[in-house]
Amino acid sequence: MATVIFSLKKIEAVLEIARKDPQGFLGDLARDPFRALQGSGIDLSQGETIAIVDIVKGSSLSLLAPRLTDLRTLWADILADNPVSDRPAQPLRAAAAAGAR
Repeated sequence: MATVIFSLKKIEAVLEIARKDPQGFLGDLARDPFRALQGSGIDLSQGETIAIVDIVKGSSLSLLAPRLTDLRTLWADILADNPVSDRPAQPLRAAAAAGAR
């Protein structure tokens, strides 16, 4: 039981990190959660990673799925506060060059 609670706290922390970086990690997490988590360097177990993918994608594949209700609500609140485009963010140089034309 303590391990489950610890995992839920870690998942909540990842979502809060995403909330604090709406231009970077949040967008990456929303577009491709598995790749974003793999590249983040955040120490997550396989089950925690799958649970975060479940939250982001609205699926229920993880063993933690029945306990993710509050975290799904948190994710929905984060997205409501910070709308995320489906398009990858343009690098600043490319955006500046496009604007200069």
